Amino acid sequence: MTLTWQLVLFEVLNFCILVAILGRFLYRPVRRMLRERREQIEGVREQAEAREREALATQAEYEARRVALEREAETLRAEGRARGEEAAERVLSEARETARLERDRAADDLARSERRALEALRDEVLELAVSAAGRVLAGLELPDVASAYARLAGERLRAQSGDQPLAALRVELSPDADPERVRGALRDVLGEDAQLELSTDPQLV
Repeated sequence: MTLTWQLVLFEVLNFCILVAILGRFLYRPVRRMLRERREQIEGVREQAEAREREALATQAEYEARRVALEREAETLRAEGRARGEEAAERVLSEARETARLERDRAADDLARSERRALEALRDEVLELAVSAAGRVLAGLELPDVASAYARLAGERLRAQSGDQPLAALRVELSPDADPERVRGALRDVLGEDAQLELSTDPQLV
């Protein structure tokens, strides 16, 4: 086969066409694949570095939390001891307060009992005084003298009772006494609201 310039030119053209075809359909996809693989490798490396940084951060956070938990545990132990001491002191304080309240309650009960006894005695004394005054008044024959004694007895009753309201007073009269005169004399001193119960005793002279 004779090598001519036409043949050389034809071979060169064929080679150029082959190179163009390979560059378009082979080299370019290969380069793209290599670029994608390189980018993928870079992404994996960056992810690995990020995970390593996260692992270091997590480890540091775990260490910080461990130290914080140890401190908190120590604080809780100290608070537990303090709470135990406070609870004991509170129990003792409550016991002392309960004893004091019991003493105060007993003193109040005793004071109330004394007041009730004194009030009962005062009412009984007042009733006896009124009854005695009624008996005295019942024996008087002069109405003016009887009214004067009734007024005097009422003043003494008012002085003895003070500001305390008077209980219902029962007065026994002799048959010859004037109940209305006696009632009026007592109410002049004790007030119109005074509760008076006048009765006639035939045995009184």
